[in-house]
Amino acid sequence: MAEVLVYEGVCEIPAEVPAHIIDEWETTLKNAQSRIYNNLLQKIPSDTAFKNFIADASSDVYETFVNPNFRRANVIKMKQRVKLARAYNAWNTGVTNAYDGDSPYFADRVTSKKSKYQLAKYTLSAVGSKPDLYWGPIPKAILLLTGDLRAPRYIGANESLTGEPQKVVLDAFVNTIRPMIIAEGVYGVVMAYFAHEGGLESLRDDIIREVNQNLEKALNAFMDTTTYVEGGLVSGGDYKDPTSWTGTFVHIWFDATSGKMKVKARAETVA
Repeated sequence: MAEVLVYEGVCEIPAEVPAHIIDEWETTLKNAQSRIYNNLLQKIPSDTAFKNFIADASSDVYETFVNPNFRRANVIKMKQRVKLARAYNAWNTGVTNAYDGDSPYFADRVTSKKSKYQLAKYTLSAVGSKPDLYWGPIPKAILLLTGDLRAPRYIGANESLTGEPQKVVLDAFVNTIRPMIIAEGVYGVVMAYFAHEGGLESLRDDIIREVNQNLEKALNAFMDTTTYVEGGLVSGGDYKDPTSWTGTFVHIWFDATSGKMKVKARAETVA
């Protein structure tokens, strides 16, 4: 067995989301105002449709969250269902005021909420953005493990790479595994940062553990096992200690020294 690729990257949270990204989000959303309104009216044209697609659908799910051991749990569920079933007129008025009429407020609300988009900086730390950050550590890791020859050209100052890109998954599943790994990895980085900044270290570690197991299971499921060794974190190894991780994998971890989330990818051949 031979280690043929090792990549490590830091999920650096930018000071702020680049202005052009937020401006593009604002413009795109405002331009979609008429389409959003028309789609709402087409989907919810009446009180009957509101009850079917919004009220009852919401209540069915809400009831699964109510603890059956609560005192008068059935009354709690009934109140929510009845209240929502009566809400069509208020909903319809709100939609009209937001999207239609002489002075709809949708565009103003989009602008007033622009600052909230700064939370996207946590996502950018993991996934990157073009042209400012290009590929972040998560997409770069899976690109390297699916044979993308462009990825090494974008290794930055806070990253390291030894070896060459390796196509560790079967050819038929390259385009399948990439979005799977990126989605799960970005989720893990963002949620772990949220938990850490909230002082919830145990929850942060639980998130990292679960995400790493999911990443490994997904990659193993599509791996070319005649050539590469599967990751071994699920069956053994310390999810906190990158030096203990074996086989071929993409994992995330929290570096207590730097206080930052990091990404590691590794490829190991059978022979």
